[in-house]
Amino acid sequence: MPFFPNKQRYIHAYIHTYTHTYIHTYIHTVLLMCPDGINEVRAMCRLYVRFVTEEMLMNSITVRLKNIRQSGFLSPLYNLFMSSLASIIPTVEENVFIINVLDDTDVSETILNVTFSVRQKVDHGGQDVFYSQQFLREKVYLQRVLLARLSNLEVSIILIGCVKLWSKVTDAFM
Repeated sequence: MPFFPNKQRYIHAYIHTYTHTYIHTYIHTVLLMCPDGINEVRAMCRLYVRFVTEEMLMNSITVRLKNIRQSGFLSPLYNLFMSSLASIIPTVEENVFIINVLDDTDVSETILNVTFSVRQKVDHGGQDVFYSQQFLREKVYLQRVLLARLSNLEVSIILIGCVKLWSKVTDAFM
């Protein structure tokens, strides 16, 4: 430490963690506090772990986004895309579940495949009920211009289901 050669610096950090569950979702929160004696810096990280069910996969669609890669999408654009999807369905953001975000390597242009499903309701038994693929496809197709405008992303085409993802999941268990 060139500026304080005779002084040692100590960083005291306090970490608080807690976990809670909500309908097949585990939420783990880590709160880090780091005081320097005068000031205190706090940071919070929240990790959501959602079980992807077969019903969720069977009621999902894939949207192809042009001119963006996975690393660019997993930024503030992710939250913007989530809120844009919730606006056009319409539903609340908590009901939109992004299942997969994958760069398409089978084409020459830059395409990102985003697979998602949307929960319609929770039935009396506590089970999730999802909108059908046809409903989602029609909503996204009819509102694709608004989706592109709201999310600042270029929506290319909408695919029914997640055939590539589903085949990878079933191959992993065979």
